[in-house]
Amino acid sequence: MKDEQPVIPRKQPDSLQSFTDVPPDVYYSRNGKTLEHTGLPSADHPDYEFQRNFYKFSKQKLTGQEVTTVMAKVLYEPLYKLPSNDEDICDEHRARLEDHHYNQLAGAQNKIHWTSSATG
Repeated sequence: MKDEQPVIPRKQPDSLQSFTDVPPDVYYSRNGKTLEHTGLPSADHPDYEFQRNFYKFSKQKLTGQEVTTVMAKVLYEPLYKLPSNDEDICDEHRARLEDHHYNQLAGAQNKIHWTSSATG
């Protein structure tokens, strides 16, 4: 398998990225952070279908709940055990999951559609 697929080393814990612009009064997740959808791009935008489908999935399956355990199962990382509940996820695993979301949602193409926000 090494010959067919390049090995990508895991990031070191000190290089993991985190959402830092979260208002201090937001305490939604165990990491104290939440994301809010701010709108879809125009229908003629190249990312429209992806953003629409991602928003639809998120709204139907993830709205109003702590999603760390769900995402830990979806983004299985063999370095950690497969969690059955929130207590099964250590702080480093949480940091890796947040880093993944940061890189997916805070990228230039997604940043305009998702923001950290208070929910009240």
